[in-house]
Amino acid sequence: MAHLVEEGSAVYAEKPAWHGVGVTVPESFTTEQALKLGNFDYHVSKTQIYIKDRHGHHDVAVPNQVAVIREDTHQILGITSDKYEPFQNIEAIRWADNLLQDGVAHWESMMVLDGGKKFAGLMKLEEDMRVGDEDYWQYFLISTGHDGKYAIHLLPTNVRVVCYNTLTAATQSKYWTTSKASFQIRHNTNMRTNLDIARDSVQITTAANRRMKEWLEKALVTDLTASREKDILNHLFGDPEKEDMTNWQKNQRNNFVTQFLDEEYDRNGETSYSFLQAATGYADHGIPFNKREAASVRSQSERRFSSSLVSGRGDQIKKKTFAALDALGVGS
Repeated sequence: MAHLVEEGSAVYAEKPAWHGVGVTVPESFTTEQALKLGNFDYHVSKTQIYIKDRHGHHDVAVPNQVAVIREDTHQILGITSDKYEPFQNIEAIRWADNLLQDGVAHWESMMVLDGGKKFAGLMKLEEDMRVGDEDYWQYFLISTGHDGKYAIHLLPTNVRVVCYNTLTAATQSKYWTTSKASFQIRHNTNMRTNLDIARDSVQITTAANRRMKEWLEKALVTDLTASREKDILNHLFGDPEKEDMTNWQKNQRNNFVTQFLDEEYDRNGETSYSFLQAATGYADHGIPFNKREAASVRSQSERRFSSSLVSGRGDQIKKKTFAALDALGVGS
């Protein structure tokens, strides 16, 4: 169960999660609906840790350390410093409520992960992006942990967070974690002040959304010459004119062109945008698994997530393609 989603503690809008766990509602849901559909408002608390003295007769408090307890199950979620300040799931939800009330966003997903150690809530921003005949949706994520290690994360993302894998993909993406709209807030006495400061970050997110839309619109009208296409293909798959190119690389290059790139060229012309779309489709759906990956206990869906979103081969294809097109002056 690598998705680590807790049964009875997951809600999704419109589209079910790949793992099938949780409740899916026809449209976006309200905070009140989520609290009725899932067990999100459990509390966590700190408790003193004791050990026996050297004679085994008396309990002795462990200095500077506490256990974080999930109160509804009495499960120990982590051991941490006594300076740790819990941030309840309901506090995260109410923080996000301010954005919902302003009409900036609405709930897309909400879930409890890893036995209650983590909570994640994903909001879809109302200001959508449409480029050509494609819709791009931008999200804003709030997540918190109760194991004493995981900070509060507030960040824009283009990953639809529905499980542990996609939460990792969203919070570890270099593009978003270096954004000025991203915050990691430690569980300490300054936590709530920092959360107040971070609330304005969604306004920055919508500005970043517009900049990305501008880039894509430029890519849509930027022709890709045959020589530049060849250069990028060589960069992604290797040069077929060189002897060190393997048969696997040749086959994958051919599959990319015939199954993905030609189709995108038919839809949107021979443009930079079409090449980016083809690379994204190939990364998400076209890369074959090697024998080691195929023998893994993970499901095919999980392997897709790992390859496409979490620094796997698919993720590298996307990054290399974007960088190559950007270097051609698409974003200038």
